[in-house]
Amino acid sequence: RTSRSKSGRPSHTHDLGHLKLQNEIILEKLNALLERMHNFERRSREWGIRIFNVPEEIEENNTTTRGLLAGLIQKFKLGGITSEENAQKEIEHCHRLGPKNDKPRPIIANFHSRPMRNSVLRSARRLLNHHPDSENQFIVEDLTHEDYELKKKAKPQMERAIRADQRAVFYKGKLLIDGRV
Repeated sequence: RTSRSKSGRPSHTHDLGHLKLQNEIILEKLNALLERMHNFERRSREWGIRIFNVPEEIEENNTTTRGLLAGLIQKFKLGGITSEENAQKEIEHCHRLGPKNDKPRPIIANFHSRPMRNSVLRSARRLLNHHPDSENQFIVEDLTHEDYELKKKAKPQMERAIRADQRAVFYKGKLLIDGRV
């Protein structure tokens, strides 16, 4: 409903105020939904890892990619796995990311259990990422784009904390140093 000013012309301030309030409410709901969506994506990636610089085979498919990954896990005994057969059992699925090009595409893999995924990640940091036979292959956790950017920004602070003998962990989009944000 429009009111009239002293000059007799309609005043829309009431309507604008109402629209601004509605807009703020909608923006709050949108931000809450985006945060929930991000949390769902983050949770779905808790089972996954990304592996870089694993050479591709000419006629590679998801089955042969799984075999390459299982062989890598067995070779370096990642997660305490000593046979390729056991490694195959632990991998839920895996595939290459992106279109083929001159460089090996990364592999994304999900495990049947988070404890095994975490064990593979921990041992990869100690063994694979510093092993002379690893051919520059490395394994990282599968982060959302937003978490990747946040972790990249937090990396200098993480490194300072580690040099100062503090425990630094990036968890669910936050940098925790000695258990504090």
